[in-house]
Amino acid sequence: MSGTGLTHVVAISSHLQDICFATPTPKSSPSRHETAPNMTSYSVIVVGNPSGAFQPILSKLSALSKKNTFSFAIVLGDLFPSPESISDESISSISSLIRGEIEVAFPVYFTLGTYPFPDSIQEKIDNNAGEVCENLFFLGKRSTLTTSDGVKVVTLGGRLDPTLSGASKEQKFPFYSEQDASTLRGANFADILITGDWPEGVSTGSKVAISPETQEVQKGGNKPVQRLAQSIRPRYHFVSGGGGFYEREPYKNEVREKDGHGASELVTRFIALADYGNETKAKWLYAFKLDISTPSTTIPPNCTASPYAPYQKRPPPQQQSNFFWGDQSNDQHHHNHRNKRQRYDKPPPPGPDSCFFCLSNPNIQKHLITSIGSAAYLTTAKGPLTTNLVNAEVPFPGARAYNSL
Repeated sequence: MSGTGLTHVVAISSHLQDICFATPTPKSSPSRHETAPNMTSYSVIVVGNPSGAFQPILSKLSALSKKNTFSFAIVLGDLFPSPESISDESISSISSLIRGEIEVAFPVYFTLGTYPFPDSIQEKIDNNAGEVCENLFFLGKRSTLTTSDGVKVVTLGGRLDPTLSGASKEQKFPFYSEQDASTLRGANFADILITGDWPEGVSTGSKVAISPETQEVQKGGNKPVQRLAQSIRPRYHFVSGGGGFYEREPYKNEVREKDGHGASELVTRFIALADYGNETKAKWLYAFKLDISTPSTTIPPNCTASPYAPYQKRPPPQQQSNFFWGDQSNDQHHHNHRNKRQRYDKPPPPGPDSCFFCLSNPNIQKHLITSIGSAAYLTTAKGPLTTNLVNAEVPFPGARAYNSL
């Protein structure tokens, strides 16, 4: 599939001894792990959740690099063991890793999973701009990264905590807020999106069955991640699949006004990788060719519509012929509003006892009358001091209301 930006790797042997790419490496390709000057197609490998087994993962990647040229790898979930369950052996191995005694053959990026990093790893991340050792980098909990090859990776690690308000300030805690997800929508586009949670409703419209091992993880999908995926329209979206593997059909994203006239639909591939060492031996490695020179607009034959409902934009306020604001489209509201207006438009007529000008009122305030004629009389206005030019002319026998004059 040349020119699509989504050249897809499908051949990974069941015993994970070899990885074969759909597009063969050109004879004129650069030496291993070097980047050609004008290279726009990159080999990427993504690894499922190791659940703390960082040594076997790094060893596997090093072994694979001897037969394949990778630009970089991304590790989902928890690369390192949790601080609570870490063993003395793991502590020793982590120390060896930090000292550079464990080979990391090519750039490897890792995310924040479901628990914090061991103290020594966190300290190294804090003091060394996210670099644990040569070729091993922390992506960050909430980050937008452009690699040296020009590949844009957006990451939202951890799990959603609905009780968090605002943006989370601590990178080491494995929880994010709705605002964290919303902030990343400003990235506008990503070649690769990595999230700790599934997007809500991603399987809608798909004919691919979700395995029982993956269903439990899929139930944790949420709306903030869905909106993030909708907003930045990545070429690839990777999540952890628990004990199973799931790859739905590619789907088309909606075209927006800012894309310009005649713009094509961008295509996204959603992949959930199984955990490393899963019991069903489901796929936990995923390698692919990524061409960033062209937008992902070529529509694969099995492509579906977007599984996400389009954004419901707030309708513009309707022009009203009166002074009442709000949506006047509801018939019941019209009925209620009309009844209220009729009540206020036709109040009961006032009686003589409520008119302080009326000559028949026993409580008439005579001091307000300035002149009495044969057909009318003049009064001053009631209230603050007025000039001698402010007068009211009241005809005989006196009108009950202004609208009856």
